[in-house]
Amino acid sequence: MKNKVENIASKVLGERTGEVKTYTPNILVSIPRNLSIEYLGIKMEDLPGNGFDLWYNYEFRCLTNNGLPITSLIKFIFPHKNKNIIESKSLKLYCNGFTTEKLGDIKNEALEKACEIMKKDLSKAAEGNVEISILNYKSERKSIFEKYIELTEIVDPKIEIKIYKEDPSLLEVEELEHIKEYRLKFDALRSTCRITHQPDTGTFYLYYKSKKHIKEESLVRYFSSFYEENHFHEEILITVFTRISKLLNKDDEILTTALYQRRGSLDIGPCHFKNIKQESYEDNIILTLKKPQIFAFDPNNLYR
Repeated sequence: MKNKVENIASKVLGERTGEVKTYTPNILVSIPRNLSIEYLGIKMEDLPGNGFDLWYNYEFRCLTNNGLPITSLIKFIFPHKNKNIIESKSLKLYCNGFTTEKLGDIKNEALEKACEIMKKDLSKAAEGNVEISILNYKSERKSIFEKYIELTEIVDPKIEIKIYKEDPSLLEVEELEHIKEYRLKFDALRSTCRITHQPDTGTFYLYYKSKKHIKEESLVRYFSSFYEENHFHEEILITVFTRISKLLNKDDEILTTALYQRRGSLDIGPCHFKNIKQESYEDNIILTLKKPQIFAFDPNNLYR
């Protein structure tokens, strides 16, 4: 039996839909953030720190007034303070609806008009502010996770994994005498869509600074436990942030980011953090992810 989130998302997700070629704002599906993380026993307004969902549309298309087809890379930022998330298939179909829309005399004018319309529609659907920027394929590509170490390269290569459903009890913590910084990544992140059960794969990035040390083998087991978990991308990120931040001290620094593999024309990179110091390495990561004219890119990440 479907729960409330699945009933809302199933409006288009998992359903056979025809091609959307005209502007159709009512196709957007809004899912309350609080409803989507109800299973964690928390509300977004009570979640410490800040965050955002970063989306890229690599194949946005519309027309000039003379009928010239144009395309561009569009970047969307949905702050976690927004009341709703936007279901990804509905976002893709909505963007496809601009394909035959004539929006300006020249390329930049048409794209700017499209962004103006999308900002209005998406902000309304998200019940909050949505930031949109136009990039191009010549935009600067900046590596931002160079200092992060792959977890599977620093644990026993014969580590045994038995649990494939999210289990926070797998995480093991020890107390240290001094504060230490940790920059880790897990390239084999996998879960499945709540509705279609199609796989979502990507890389998870974790930074924390604490006197508490989360044992690396336990992190590998924990990240692996999402392998058969059925959740949306945004939910996976918030789940990890919630579980790990509860293990650390209240004032500890933590940054969690997941960069997912592109599916169709879209990919997503949710990010949540707390107590990150200004002008720190991690602060620069956050700023780069959000900066309109820089495409966050990690050459070591196969999914970007």
